Amino acid sequence: MSCKYNEVKLGDVCIFGDGAHTKVNRVENGIPYLTSKNIKNGYIDLQNVDYITNEDYIKLFGESQKSVRHLQEGDVLIGIIGTFGNCYLYKDNDKFGISSSIAIARPNKDLVNPKFLYYYLSSDRFKKYTDMYKLFIFSLVSLYANFSFGAVCDTVIVGNGIRYEGQYPCGEGVLYSDSLGIYIGHFERGIPNGVCTHYKKNGHRYYGEFKDGEYSGRGIQFWKSGVVCVGDFKNGHCFGTDTIWYKKSIYVGVCVKGQPNGDGILYIHKASGRKYYFMEGLFVDGKFASGLYSNSYGVFSTTGGNFTADYRKGNSDIEIYSQLELRYRYEFLKTLKPKKFPGANLTEEQRLFLDGKLNSEQILSIRKSQ
Repeated sequence: MSCKYNEVKLGDVCIFGDGAHTKVNRVENGIPYLTSKNIKNGYIDLQNVDYITNEDYIKLFGESQKSVRHLQEGDVLIGIIGTFGNCYLYKDNDKFGISSSIAIARPNKDLVNPKFLYYYLSSDRFKKYTDMYKLFIFSLVSLYANFSFGAVCDTVIVGNGIRYEGQYPCGEGVLYSDSLGIYIGHFERGIPNGVCTHYKKNGHRYYGEFKDGEYSGRGIQFWKSGVVCVGDFKNGHCFGTDTIWYKKSIYVGVCVKGQPNGDGILYIHKASGRKYYFMEGLFVDGKFASGLYSNSYGVFSTTGGNFTADYRKGNSDIEIYSQLELRYRYEFLKTLKPKKFPGANLTEEQRLFLDGKLNSEQILSIRKSQ
């Protein structure tokens, strides 16, 4: 039985707010007053917490407050300044105030379960987008985030592990992210859109089309392992019709989420025996599932990934592809493998950043000294 779900915007199922913007006097003992550093994933860290008087708590966060700032059970609290993205689900017995560095997402409980919202906002899937969108989100709350918009070089300087240099809101630029690496190319609202180069700190590289910060369209990806993929990309992965060059094999066919998934053919070269083999048919999650394949004993047919047949009983009389044809196909595809990454070249400063010898804040210090 399949279930269908409607995609909705967060703004359609939640209302949003944040903590106190006014200056609040701190006291030695009283009601805890949290900032984003106190929000951890799933719990509150009270080791370095401030306190406010009960009078200030009632004034700013009491039941008389008609705004979202009066916290309710089921509210999802999200750190948005300094420590970014950590979430906490507010409980009925909680009692504390929050600063404007914490956002409040209040779900409509008729439309979405608060626990589901909390788990979604805490998920790796959502955090991947928040890492990419920090620049845009922070630009919306620049009154609180202490950003600098440089008019001379059209530069937007962002803290919290991200720095953007270039034309803003749209144009050519470079984005440095301590967690995501370096993006070089065309940006809209500080987010890669159009043709860009992406260098990850783990050695992976991508050059091609982007949409809203994700690989989307035609592109080419180099893995640190030496694997190269050319073709269609979607949501950050090769997705569509692609060619993938592995160390001793080449795949041509349908890919989903970065691996063979659909109809395709894998050409295999056994250098030791100077032989060429193939697997042709359906691939599922990167593995050959059904179709025809060959080895030194002949040609085999399989369904459901069943490779238990005795290889010596393969039909050696059937020849789907001759050795000459397999060799020609493999060697021809091999010549098409990009030898050099076509993306933007890195400066020495950018190489040091990717190697972990510089971070985004140190790059800012270098800029100020120049």
